[in-house]
Amino acid sequence: MAVSDAGGARSGGGTPRRNLGNRGGQPRFRGQWPRWQMALGVAASRGLLCFRPNQGNKVTFVRPGQWLDGWKEVDGAEALCEVLRSYLSANGPATHREFAQWFGMQPSMALALTRQLADELEEVNVEGHPQPLHLHATPEKSS
Repeated sequence: MAVSDAGGARSGGGTPRRNLGNRGGQPRFRGQWPRWQMALGVAASRGLLCFRPNQGNKVTFVRPGQWLDGWKEVDGAEALCEVLRSYLSANGPATHREFAQWFGMQPSMALALTRQLADELEEVNVEGHPQPLHLHATPEKSS
C-alpha cells in the first residue's frame, strides 16, 4: 500500500511525507517510524517518487514525470550498464568488486555486469595486478 501511496503523489504540488500511507490508519508510536515510511526507498528506486522542494517544514514528494521535464522510463539493465560505464570513466581502472562496493551490490552481480560489457572493457595491469577493468577509448558521441 505504501509504495502505491508514494506513487500517488499525483499533483505537481507534491504530497507531504506525513500524508503518505495515512489511509491505513496505522498507529504511531513514539520514537518509531510507521512501516510505510520504510517503503519510501523502494518507491523511489522504482521511479514512483522523488523529492521536491519542501512546503515550509514538510518534506514533500512528487512523481518524477510531473516534476522533471523530459523524464523517461529506462530499461533497468541498460541503466546499470550506463552506471558502470560512468563509474569506470570517473574512477577506472577498477575491479568489479570495487564497483560492487561503491554501488552497494553483490560482487557476483557486478561481475555479471562486467561480462555483459566485455566488448567495451579491457584488463589493464596496475601495480602487477591484471584484474582491474578500464573502458576502451571510444570516440566522443556526437549529440
